[in-house]
Amino acid sequence: GNSIFQAQSIVKNFGPIKAVDDVSFVVKKPEMLGIIGRSGAGKSTLLRVINRLTDATSGAITYGDQELLKLRGSDKRAWQARCAMIFQQFNLVPRMDVVSNVLFGTLNTRSTFASLLNLFPRSDINRAIDILERLGVAENCTKRAEALSGGQQQRVAIARALMQNPEIIQATSPCRHIGLNQKSRKIANAWVWPFSFRSFESANDTSSVMPNPL
Repeated sequence: GNSIFQAQSIVKNFGPIKAVDDVSFVVKKPEMLGIIGRSGAGKSTLLRVINRLTDATSGAITYGDQELLKLRGSDKRAWQARCAMIFQQFNLVPRMDVVSNVLFGTLNTRSTFASLLNLFPRSDINRAIDILERLGVAENCTKRAEALSGGQQQRVAIARALMQNPEIIQATSPCRHIGLNQKSRKIANAWVWPFSFRSFESANDTSSVMPNPL
């Protein structure tokens, strides 16, 4: 049948170094796809190519009827709003409060004026707090991100991705800092709401691409 996502012969070079070497895969239905490899194998670079945070040296990626590697300007930003990224390094704004960091997940869909003034509608603020509640960190919503533990910052980064209401979530070791004890497994199950995936566990050497079926 027709694929909803297809990567064909993706190559990414950094000078003489080939970080991604002829990677191809097809996603034919909504599912969770794990990319496993040793540190430095190019997993995160591949995700950054898919999200258009870096350009591929060669290859093609299609999602539906879009050719992602050809997107420019507003079309590329629109794709990045539909394809959320959970970074291994969190990429939070340390001196901003937790709720603001989560709300930054909506920046790709807001006007430049509203973004510069940090103007967010009450409905977005309520939704951000609701997502933080589901991830077990709502009590920290007014704290600065830099005051949180690594595990708490990880959950805030996950909340920011969910705030985008994306069609695809990409994640680099999303459970690395929260561990995989009983409490953390519950969190790992919860963070995929409102997506249809009900469990996800990632080792430190795993990245994932997860199309949302809704």
